[in-house]
Amino acid sequence: MSEIKETIDEQLGGGVSKVEQFYQKNKRAVQIGAGVLVLAIAGFFGLTYMNDTKEAEANSRLWMMEYYFSKDSFDLVLNGNPKAEEPIGAIEFVEEYSGTKAAQKAALMAGKAYIVKGDYTTALTYLEKFKLDDELIRPMAIGLIGDCQSELGNMEEAESSYQKAANFSANPYSTPVMLKKLGLVQESLGKHKEAAATFTRIKKEFNESETARDIEKYIARASAKAGINSFDF
Repeated sequence: MSEIKETIDEQLGGGVSKVEQFYQKNKRAVQIGAGVLVLAIAGFFGLTYMNDTKEAEANSRLWMMEYYFSKDSFDLVLNGNPKAEEPIGAIEFVEEYSGTKAAQKAALMAGKAYIVKGDYTTALTYLEKFKLDDELIRPMAIGLIGDCQSELGNMEEAESSYQKAANFSANPYSTPVMLKKLGLVQESLGKHKEAAATFTRIKKEFNESETARDIEKYIARASAKAGINSFDF
């Protein structure tokens, strides 16, 4: 699968708060691990649920949407392709198969597609439909909700979402990524001591992860701003 396209940084019009400026400067760091998230989500789409006839029918119609998602063809994910063997897109699919687990998978794909397109409000409406309790994908979906909230400037809500995502189920793939996002948002809110503790958790619990590679500088920065010694943790 190709690397996930980075969300395009939009120029913010009018006055920009210090919190938003901080987040914009650190956006690339916040989005570390996006490729891992997409790979995991794509792998999850291989699961099938055959609880009833509607679920079976819904699952049989997901394959083309999943293919477009794997190719980063997000307009086709959302709207489908009338010339394709299976023309349905996520927007129509979620409505037609509402109440099925397959519709939740389609909603997750739609949410990610809208994030890439920069429509974070619409992305939220789809991501909040995803309720499946998969130990890896559920925290990633919650993390995507946090991404939308932070992009919309709702940093307190983003902090809560990243905290929930990080604590949902500890694993070496999503947890360190969510912790780093959490720490950056905590810094933007002026919670430097909490941020230092969050970054330190990555160092202690996920030292072998890609996210931990440069975590020392984040620990040092947050500790300095909090006026504490980084060795206090």
